[in-house]
Amino acid sequence: MTVVSGTRFQTVRTFCYVMVLFLSLANAVFSSLTLRFILPNTAMFINKISIYSDVVSCLQFIWVILLLAHNNRPDSTSTFARSRTHVYSFISFSLLWMASAILDIGQITYVGLCQPSFGHTFMNWCAFRSTMTAVGTVLWIFTSFLWIYIYRTAKSLDVLWGNISHFKDPSNV
Repeated sequence: MTVVSGTRFQTVRTFCYVMVLFLSLANAVFSSLTLRFILPNTAMFINKISIYSDVVSCLQFIWVILLLAHNNRPDSTSTFARSRTHVYSFISFSLLWMASAILDIGQITYVGLCQPSFGHTFMNWCAFRSTMTAVGTVLWIFTSFLWIYIYRTAKSLDVLWGNISHFKDPSNV
């Protein structure tokens, strides 16, 4: 296993957290727009799936801001500065986004393919719903790779059970 330098680990981690923030915000916007174009004769669970996705996006946005605030504090004893907290957080969000992606894909196939014969409102709903599904799926894949990356790199830097920023940089030894 190759050892990654600690400064590179911090840089990649910060970039990935900012990407998760951006994607969570984008998903919250698209799920809110989906709620705006609710079809009058559709099942009630369609609304609940959009609300679920919106709530998960907002929770992840707030949680990642907390993790990012404690990302580069080597002397912190806070729970948010521990590597385990970062790994377990992204495992949890990965599972939540997997459930969201499955629900979203099932919903689009339940309502049917996006057909222009249903009217303008349906096409808007379908466009926002499809975009929301795509962003949610990207978040699922991205958070899955992110927790694996954090786990493996923290383990190789020997900070898996400690502060995520408290490591000896092998490039400076």
